[in-house]
Amino acid sequence: MASLLNVNRYEQEFLKDRSDAVELTTRGRKDTYLARFKEDSEELRNHRIAVTDKGADKDLVQEYYSISTDLYEYGWGESFHFGILWSDSSFEDAIRRYEYFLALKMKLNKDDLVLDLGCGVGGPMRNIARFSGAKIIGVNISEYQVYRTNLLNRKAGLMEQCRAVTGDFTKLEFDDSSVDGVYAIEATCHTNDKDSVYSEAFRVLKPGAYFSA
Repeated sequence: MASLLNVNRYEQEFLKDRSDAVELTTRGRKDTYLARFKEDSEELRNHRIAVTDKGADKDLVQEYYSISTDLYEYGWGESFHFGILWSDSSFEDAIRRYEYFLALKMKLNKDDLVLDLGCGVGGPMRNIARFSGAKIIGVNISEYQVYRTNLLNRKAGLMEQCRAVTGDFTKLEFDDSSVDGVYAIEATCHTNDKDSVYSEAFRVLKPGAYFSA
């Protein structure tokens, strides 16, 4: 009964403001995603691992995050990462403290331009923007998470400081030496092509600027 009540509460609280995202979260899309695994095999699993980071299976990534993001947000909050929990602090305090630590390590100043690689639904970018005054662009391969990030940015009154764009952090669409900082929080672990991620971060950073992870 408790589990059923939790599901009902989840549906009531987290689906009520998503009417304009129906296209990305339809049951048909969920069925398509699940159908991929009805006749799974070791060969197919190995193929998914081999091709996902080469961009050949981006539809699978879109479908996964379209389905799972709301549940992540419900159970985890707006920042999809961990922080060191002190005995006298809350989970939320630990999350914010870690994000502020990254901002300090990058030596961010007001109006600096910063990239968040794999931004989730933008919890870290909003906290870091408030803390530092920097302007932050999140790069995310998931169209639904980009939608959620920008919706939450608008609700927080941070649209002038924070925005998300759909993109691949192994192929950043930003000029060389164009940003004042780059960070990634528990995101680069999801690609096998880490050389490209870090070389792209180095390419877009201004001389002397920091990459923090």
